[in-house]
Amino acid sequence: LAGLDDDQWASPSRCEGWTVADVVSHLVTVTGFFAISIGSGRAGSPTKFLATFDPVTSPEQLVAATRGTPPTELLEKYHEAVEGLAGAIDGMDLDEWTVLAEAPPGHIGAYGVALHALWDAWVHELDIAVPLGLDLVVEPDEVTECVRYASVLGPAFLASFDDGRTGTLVLESTDPSVAFTVDVGPTVTVRSGLPAQGTDVTATVRGTAVELLEGLSFRVPL
Repeated sequence: LAGLDDDQWASPSRCEGWTVADVVSHLVTVTGFFAISIGSGRAGSPTKFLATFDPVTSPEQLVAATRGTPPTELLEKYHEAVEGLAGAIDGMDLDEWTVLAEAPPGHIGAYGVALHALWDAWVHELDIAVPLGLDLVVEPDEVTECVRYASVLGPAFLASFDDGRTGTLVLESTDPSVAFTVDVGPTVTVRSGLPAQGTDVTATVRGTAVELLEGLSFRVPL
């Protein structure tokens, strides 16, 4: 972001109706929220801000309120938000990573909240980089965990509405070389590796980790 000129900040992103600046504004808001969420969870009082959050209208309203902010100011605010999130998770022990905190799926473990924040930032980085033709630095551990999280997010939303669908989804990545098995039912679980021999697999999806992440995040067809 620091290397973008004013024209690039004002150019369209992959998010319909949003410029690059709009996407960064959105990330300022959500990153700040995740810091508050994890901090409140660690304090034993999980937030409930998203109970009245409309995923269709609320993000646009928040972004609209910041339009016209100079890019240098937006970037400074984003740095502050990221530092705030880093501070919220600094020094957490294994028990604290399991405390309940708020994320779009509801009250989940703080580790899941941090993964949601990472996935959100990863996808939106692509939303900015792809239209601008920028090279993307792929960190294997980051993209692997994003694929793991994205693989359960959709099925978990369905399960929360008692959708009733069950099955086993296999994801195989070639770059880096990893595989996940997702069991979908009243609860959704993901584990590393391929399913046991003889398992009735509903679907198998293959590609690079970035391709899987893009498909699971509804940016490209799987």
